[in-house]
Amino acid sequence: MLGYSGYVVVKKVESRRTDKLQKFLEQCNDVMNLKYIIVLDSNTGIDLYSQSFEEKELDPTLISGFLQAIHNFGVEVIDGAKESRTVKVEYKNSIILMTEFINLRLIVIMKSNPSKNFLYSIESLAYHIYKYYGKLIENFEGNLKPFRSIQKLIDSDFNVSFRYPLTISISKDVKLNQNEKEMIKKATSFMKDNDFTHFYALYLLPDNACGPKDYETLLNLIKKGLFVPVKKQKE
Repeated sequence: MLGYSGYVVVKKVESRRTDKLQKFLEQCNDVMNLKYIIVLDSNTGIDLYSQSFEEKELDPTLISGFLQAIHNFGVEVIDGAKESRTVKVEYKNSIILMTEFINLRLIVIMKSNPSKNFLYSIESLAYHIYKYYGKLIENFEGNLKPFRSIQKLIDSDFNVSFRYPLTISISKDVKLNQNEKEMIKKATSFMKDNDFTHFYALYLLPDNACGPKDYETLLNLIKKGLFVPVKKQKE
């Protein structure tokens, strides 16, 4: 019985570790598959905020019109989420996800299907946007400047910081593990060898692929303020 109990405990630990690694992989893949995020006033269809993760910009009004037309004829709720407000449309090699919350419409365009956890993140983001910007949307009079800070909510809910160009900010007070030290060394060498003032996290990943250890290390360095998104420096 003791032997069996020990076996069960080990299997549970291994299962939790596997689940954690799987979650890291899914998070990384979801973020790498992001193309565009658009926030619209659901009553007027006006795009209040949009963010591109591609070199090519997108006309959010065009996508909004397309989605609204599809929505009027009825779109199946995304698989496996009957209580979800999110609908999915496949369009021109893209997966378009749309969720509505009170007076806003959130559109997320991806290269491929997201994980189920990411679907929950989309609806959570829609809620957070409404929580902080709902009244502004309700009383919208044409000023888009207050909506620029939606980027901070996207960064927080989706962990997209490592998609931005990064630079290094050294601090002697921050404790680092060996993986973090090696990652900083790799980033420093990359910028020096290529005479760059910044780098992308993807450049530091083996074969440009997400691995749980590397992904966790990158996020830790960003959270510790050692890898700093260039966009945040400019603010």
